[in-house]
Amino acid sequence: MGEIPGCCFRSDAKAKKHVIVWRNAWRNCKNTGEFPMKVILSLDCSTGWTALGLIEGLEPLGEITLSLSRRQSARLPALVDTLLMDSGKNLEEIDEFAVTTGPGYFTGIRVGLSYITGLAYALGKNVACVPTLLAMAFPYLAEGINVAAVLRARTDSLFAAIYRLCGGKTETVMEGRLMTPSEFMSLFGDQDTRSTIFVGNDLGTFFDLEKLSSKALFYSTSPVSGLAIATIAASGEVESIPPGTVEANYYRGPDIGVAGARKGITRNQNR
Repeated sequence: MGEIPGCCFRSDAKAKKHVIVWRNAWRNCKNTGEFPMKVILSLDCSTGWTALGLIEGLEPLGEITLSLSRRQSARLPALVDTLLMDSGKNLEEIDEFAVTTGPGYFTGIRVGLSYITGLAYALGKNVACVPTLLAMAFPYLAEGINVAAVLRARTDSLFAAIYRLCGGKTETVMEGRLMTPSEFMSLFGDQDTRSTIFVGNDLGTFFDLEKLSSKALFYSTSPVSGLAIATIAASGEVESIPPGTVEANYYRGPDIGVAGARKGITRNQNR
């Protein structure tokens, strides 16, 4: 198996057997049932990256992943045009849109939701709402493996969720929440974490990656895949709703922090 940028494998055979990337996750999803041949355009702006994906049925047509920072809003129309043109599609052929709804960066979430809901409203299409942490974990899901997704919230806190594949369906082991790095690692206690995959391009912000690689089955600091977001939408595992009802899930207000989150304070904003 060749190297994957931003990824670290354990050297043992068990790790190599269980580590999967996007295309294997797609195959697992495809084998769980029949899916309509919808053309789905997906977008993530919530993680600090800009990721677009396009699929037809469960066949990947293309994706774009760039680090655009504050240029997201200005660049999105041209990027979508490029992806559609290179895939031989046009906007009128899109059957459904998909977008990550958070948690993540406030501005990025707003940019992504505003752009996708605007397109969906103009074309009279629904929007599949994909939790950001699920989108991060999805390409690595495999039977018998926990996938822990981590995303920076602030200097001293992170968003985290844990998922696994059970009978071909995604199962939530731990719902997404705001916590400190020490609280997150305490979830695992003294248990063997060699059956756990840790994912997130912010992992290095909170953890010693060398130590993490010695404990985990695998870790990845690769950005979110646009194809993964579209495939989650196609699988029917998330709700597809009218654009006017799409909500952002911030998991916290802009000035709340960890202490506020522990008191149960969250913020959902209608778009």
